Amino acid sequence: MQVNSGKIATMARTQKARSAQRTHDELTVSHRERLVEELLADPKLAAEYLLAVAEDNDPRVYFAAARKAR
Repeated sequence: MQVNSGKIATMARTQKARSAQRTHDELTVSHRERLVEELLADPKLAAEYLLAVAEDNDPRVYFAAARKAR
């Protein structure tokens, strides 16, 4: 009986972990998705974002940011 109780407890913990992960996934948004949404919604913010990135003096960083700001 003890052996089965251990398996049941392990299964319950696994199910609880999966349930918590689903809830976490439903509540999270990727940083990139959120940034793109904000930049598309506010052209002034997008311009400020690109100006700030331009100060980095690395064209690769600027082009990556420009793709996000579209």
